[in-house]
Amino acid sequence: MNKPLAVLTLCLASGVATAADNGLYLGGGIGRSDFDLQAPLDGKDTTWKAIAGFRLLDSFGVELNYTNFGKATVPSGIAGIALVGTNCPSTTTVEGNALSAFAVGFLDFPVVDLFGKIGLSQGNAKLRTPGFPTFAASDKNTDVAWGAGAQVHFLSLAVRAEYERYKIFGGTKLDLASVSFITFL
Repeated sequence: MNKPLAVLTLCLASGVATAADNGLYLGGGIGRSDFDLQAPLDGKDTTWKAIAGFRLLDSFGVELNYTNFGKATVPSGIAGIALVGTNCPSTTTVEGNALSAFAVGFLDFPVVDLFGKIGLSQGNAKLRTPGFPTFAASDKNTDVAWGAGAQVHFLSLAVRAEYERYKIFGGTKLDLASVSFITFL
């Protein structure tokens, strides 16, 4: 007797979980960025992002993200050669952020979605060497960004884990792994 009731409850719950996952959504996340400086030492830092999106269909949505990549500190000789082509003294910090627009494709399951996204990212990056203003660089560029991940949703809430790739300083890769919390409005 309890088995049919349990099956009915799961069926109703999965219907509720999928019914509320279309429309406008907002969210925020935290993660880890990896500034790939093409050197023996890669700089990593904590990152955060804000998300606004609209899921038009079960299988398609659009999304805007603002992402702060944090700041990595590396020996200047490595950063200077990799990013500005010259050897720099002391320690250098690399930091950046991006405003991105993505098209998002979903594989929709009752409680879990797998997704991939591709779009354009307007990135800003700065390289600074404290005490040596001549050893500095900044870059503002628009480039392709992409990502993939999975999200678990129930009613109007979702938790998302994803990997994204951006470019800074004319092609230097910046990888990002994050966990985000989303609410559908």
